[in-house]
Amino acid sequence: MNKFDERDKQQGLRKPGRPDKISRYAGKCDVRLSAEEDTMLDKLSNNNGVTRSDVMRRALRDFYKFNSGED
Repeated sequence: MNKFDERDKQQGLRKPGRPDKISRYAGKCDVRLSAEEDTMLDKLSNNNGVTRSDVMRRALRDFYKFNSGED
């Protein structure tokens, strides 16, 4: 252990165990979809080779741009 690790440990800045996961996402949103919407989402994700979440994020960005007038 180097002197910085020891100092941090004494000051209570480091916790034992695995380091915290750093996520680039700040929120989570659960959405209920109809069977038709779920099928559409699956088709879009499969056709584009991305995750269902990626499709939803892209759709939200595009919808926001369309309604806010941003380019």
